[in-house]
Amino acid sequence: MQPTHVLLGLDENSRMLSQQLKSMVPNIVVTHQMMPRDNLDLFRLFGGTFNKEQKAEAFCTEFEKALRDVSTTSRRMPERRVIMFVSKDPWTCISQNTYSSRVLDLVRWRTVGDDKRVRFPKIKITKSLLSKTDILLFSTSPFRFNQDDILDFFDEYDCASNSVSLIDGEMISWGGKRAIDGLQYLQKFAQELK
Repeated sequence: MQPTHVLLGLDENSRMLSQQLKSMVPNIVVTHQMMPRDNLDLFRLFGGTFNKEQKAEAFCTEFEKALRDVSTTSRRMPERRVIMFVSKDPWTCISQNTYSSRVLDLVRWRTVGDDKRVRFPKIKITKSLLSKTDILLFSTSPFRFNQDDILDFFDEYDCASNSVSLIDGEMISWGGKRAIDGLQYLQKFAQELK
């Protein structure tokens, strides 16, 4: 196999890997979405790179429609404070300085319990923190939380007043075409979560 292009997400791949690949692959394309609307630039980048501008613009149109639908729906939703856990031992969550947090903002869910200097901070679960939080989300990515993890959390911490749920982490953290499906997923998920 002799690839012509390698696509690297800045958060998922090291500079060293990029340097190693440069000697083997003629075209390295690095991506880094920080805001949901960055997907429009991503579609156009890929459209230009692979001579698929028309398809890229179709994705842009589809993404903008999904974004409008989420915005319309979220106007009727109350603002909620949320912690989205991405791993345990120690407990780690997303900070406001992540793409996922900015996607959650679309449904008026504001990330709390974070350290703005760190994108995925380790946090100490306290009664005070839980009292400032409306929703506790347990992501299925990168750590694959399950219902047993939620039950264990309930056993260890008093969080009866919080809404608690698993959330498909890939649906709210991946960019590109998956981001369109992710916006539709989040809109439905937010409407159903009490």
